[in-house]
Amino acid sequence: CAELQSQSELLGELEAELERERSSHLSAANAAEAAWEKHSELSSEVISEEMALEFCEAAREALLQEHERALSEALESASRLARSEEASRSELAQAQEAAEDEEAEGCRLRL
Repeated sequence: CAELQSQSELLGELEAELERERSSHLSAANAAEAAWEKHSELSSEVISEEMALEFCEAAREALLQEHERALSEALESASRLARSEEASRSELAQAQEAAEDEEAEGCRLRL
């Protein structure tokens, strides 16, 4: 009967130890799950930041190309305008020269 009592106490102690172990494992599992969720959340943020950086880089590149295109068009337009202005000056000079020649010819004819 004493041995049965001793085994019963030992069984009670083992059951208490088993419960402590189960509780400890459950706490560790909960902590691991929380850590995994935090890791997943941080991974998503990192991916989102990487995507944002890629988007910004693509937008910067597009703006740079647009700026280069607009600058090229402006330079081309300025060049055409300069050529046109030069041609107009040349035509004006020729017209003035022709007018002066006609005036001189008119003066000679009157004399």
